[in-house]
Amino acid sequence: MVDTLKHALLSPSSAYRWLVCPPSARLSEGIPDEESEYAAEGSVAHRLLSVELNKRLDLGIEGVESKVAVTKSRYYNAEMQDYIDKTVNLIEEIKNSIGECHILLDKRLDISRWVPESFGTADVVIASPSTICVIDFKYGQGIRVTAEKNPQTRLYALGAWYEFNDRILFDIDVKVQMIVIQPRLDLISEEYASLGGLMVWAGIAKEKAEQAFAGVGEFNPSAETCQFCAVKATCPSRSETAITIANGEMPELLTVADVASVLPKLEVAQKWIKDVLDWVLEQAVAGVEIPGYALTYGRSNRAFSDSEAVTDALRRAKDIKKADYTEERLLSLASLEKNLGKKRFTELLGEYVVKPQGRPKLTPVSAEVAEVEDV
Repeated sequence: MVDTLKHALLSPSSAYRWLVCPPSARLSEGIPDEESEYAAEGSVAHRLLSVELNKRLDLGIEGVESKVAVTKSRYYNAEMQDYIDKTVNLIEEIKNSIGECHILLDKRLDISRWVPESFGTADVVIASPSTICVIDFKYGQGIRVTAEKNPQTRLYALGAWYEFNDRILFDIDVKVQMIVIQPRLDLISEEYASLGGLMVWAGIAKEKAEQAFAGVGEFNPSAETCQFCAVKATCPSRSETAITIANGEMPELLTVADVASVLPKLEVAQKWIKDVLDWVLEQAVAGVEIPGYALTYGRSNRAFSDSEAVTDALRRAKDIKKADYTEERLLSLASLEKNLGKKRFTELLGEYVVKPQGRPKLTPVSAEVAEVEDV
């Protein structure tokens, strides 16, 4: 039986890491995650999505909080409401395309049959005799997430099948549909699989999960795998990999081909160096003594401690003109679009909007794929 009172060691959201680098799960066990501003904002967006879906689809699910409670959050705004409304419209269309079905919101799914003592919370689960559909809502916009080869949504799909297997007589050719919706990037992606194909993948994933739970298997540090790992700065395998790269032998004069062959390795070493420097600085600021180093502070600029008080003082000063301390300027494009709404913004200012070419960067032609077979 899954213990739902704690976080799973092998959570679906971190499956991209422990499937590829099994020992990392136990190595980072017990290290608390600090919630970022982005995560807090995303949590509010998820809560709002549940409220609106429960109302729009007339689900009558008990325990869903009121909209008033969600809108009191400092993260709630008109822009968030707009993105949620569009997401609700899309999910309603998906539900209608499936037909008569069962719908679950924020459902805790048991996946311990494949991943030891594990569970995950799916945003939306839709099930009918012909379809098992899981929808993962991503409010963030910093990292593009797709459904293709996504272990998180595949594990949710397994949990959804297990949840409904004793309630629904699934068709022999039941379709498994996994969807990721990322509205702020205008991204909707899907992956389809047969139930049999998903089970084949589950068997392979289970082997990796058992290794991860036992703390065995091979380390596999990479830029993607280590990005959100709690021990990315202190992992011995990652350190060894980076140092080995730095000490590697190269020709006296590098060709373009030589440089291209080491670019992936350089990224690993570069990110490790940054993570180590960031981590050791955090330790020093927290009061940990770093042998051979002292904590110093660089040059800073003066700033007002209370802008409102400064403004009041200037307003009261009869010899100071308003033009001496304020200036009128156009709001940023993003602020104008937010204030006017996308439709009115486009009508009024669309012809003046240009999108300059972004900063150039080298991108691998084919991204590295995890060592788990496709569905």
